[in-house]
Amino acid sequence: MQKILSYQYLGKTYQVILTHKSMRQKNIHFRLKDDIFYISAPYTVSNRYIMKVLEEKYGPLLIQKEKPKPEGDNFIYLFGQKCDYPEQGRFSFSDGSVIEYKTKEEFVKKMRKVFLKMLTEKVRYYEKIMGLPAHNVKVRNMSSRYGSNSKKTKSVTFALNLYHYSFAIIDAIIVHELAHSFYFDHSDNFYRVVYKYCPDYKNLHNKLRKGEYQ
Repeated sequence: MQKILSYQYLGKTYQVILTHKSMRQKNIHFRLKDDIFYISAPYTVSNRYIMKVLEEKYGPLLIQKEKPKPEGDNFIYLFGQKCDYPEQGRFSFSDGSVIEYKTKEEFVKKMRKVFLKMLTEKVRYYEKIMGLPAHNVKVRNMSSRYGSNSKKTKSVTFALNLYHYSFAIIDAIIVHELAHSFYFDHSDNFYRVVYKYCPDYKNLHNKLRKGEYQ
């Protein structure tokens, strides 16, 4: 049995082609092609539940699809500022750090060190005002999240691509991850901590999700 539904996200309407298959199918399968969602699900799963899953888990993929790129052949966003990005060059930062590079691969390697140093200083600042012990700070490539907090190793890890965003957005992510030291969930208590130290969190997080780097 097949149904055609519609799904609105960020002011745009997407067609949804929903197919209910046999009872033997246990999972819901989603596929996005040419702005059409193709969904197959067991007979026992309601349309309402399917659309809820689409909204919560797959809607954000549309933001990733539509949001502007943080860099191109000749430009890059660094800490919210759009800069020229030639094949080789030199960048100077407000803290006195300088990156000279001959290839873009070399730039990324050096930028990782600059970003880690900056993040560590910011984390130490927020640890102090939040009354937290020192964490081990790490940076790595992360495609599906912007940060993590490991209670077991007492470390916070941040996505390397955060260096494209403004300092305010980076601060919001730092506060979010450190708040998990109090609550390892996303409960109301957790967000009370977040908003205490980052009152503009909702706006900053929306900018992050939409790819508004400034």
